[in-house]
Amino acid sequence: MKLFTNDQIRSIERQIIKNEGVTTIELVERAASAISWELMARWRQSKKILIFAGPGNNGADALAVANILIEEGYSVEVLLFNIFDKLSEACAHYRNKLRETSPSSLIEITSDFTPPYISTDSLVIDGLFGSGLKEPLSGGFQSLVDYINNSSATIVSIDIPSGMFAEWNERTLSRNAIHATLTLAVEFPRLSFFIADNAEFLGEWKVLDIKLAPNDVRTETSPYFLLEKSDAYRLIRHRSRFTSKSDYGSCLLAAGSYGMMGAAIMAARGALRAGIGRITIHSPRCGFNSCQTNLPEAMFEPDGNDIVITNIPQKHDYNVIAIGPGIGTHEYTVRAIESLIVAAKKP
Repeated sequence: MKLFTNDQIRSIERQIIKNEGVTTIELVERAASAISWELMARWRQSKKILIFAGPGNNGADALAVANILIEEGYSVEVLLFNIFDKLSEACAHYRNKLRETSPSSLIEITSDFTPPYISTDSLVIDGLFGSGLKEPLSGGFQSLVDYINNSSATIVSIDIPSGMFAEWNERTLSRNAIHATLTLAVEFPRLSFFIADNAEFLGEWKVLDIKLAPNDVRTETSPYFLLEKSDAYRLIRHRSRFTSKSDYGSCLLAAGSYGMMGAAIMAARGALRAGIGRITIHSPRCGFNSCQTNLPEAMFEPDGNDIVITNIPQKHDYNVIAIGPGIGTHEYTVRAIESLIVAAKKP
């Protein structure tokens, strides 16, 4: 999967609107449908749902979700923050729709307000601010985020936790962003999802497919990629029934030392799982029993030393030679590796 910057995602959305003839409201409808199905699959109708919606398109997603959940029989209360009397077109559309279908479910906030009580068994849906946020939350919105975080409710953020930036920003503070239990990203994960500092905001996260036009995605270039199971599956070489291990290459693995033979075993197992036909582990003699017991499909070549590697045979009947892990930094081992690098004719 390609990963895009926030500007690229906006560009893709504009191209889809232009090329496919869809509107922003139709894209919101797709997103809301996918989000609602995910919520309904996880929580029953008995769950009380409290939705916080902002004035932009993230708020529009939240309002559209509210409409769907109400139609499906869920108990929903929506707080729409319209402090500056300036809603996006999509947000105003779904606000008006909710006024028509379930006016008692909607509370529109236009000035200071007292936050509602959030019970432990409530489901809070965060649709305050999306990926377009440019500045850290402050004032009343920062206080509201802090209030939501201090509740014991389950929190689901739409697209991205409110207050978190779509890309790395050192100004994201713990008290300024929603700490979601679950984040439902629409079509693309944001680059900031892969930064360790943001894990506390995201909780579990899942990308929902809303069937954007594949051509617009394919033509957008990116240096960032997420390797998925489907990508790994395409790399697997399907073997003929009339082949043997000799047809899939051989590897000499120099790894392990006293107390670190587990590293050698895991590396060898990984090589076998990746598809190597034959693997020989070169380790100090102390590793013989553990390697032969835990990985009988691997061959074992003992070093002349009991606890560290001192000499790596420079044979030529291997297709590839691998060094490490768990090999240590003993001076004898360093010399052995240097000699191998100088003499080896193999990758």
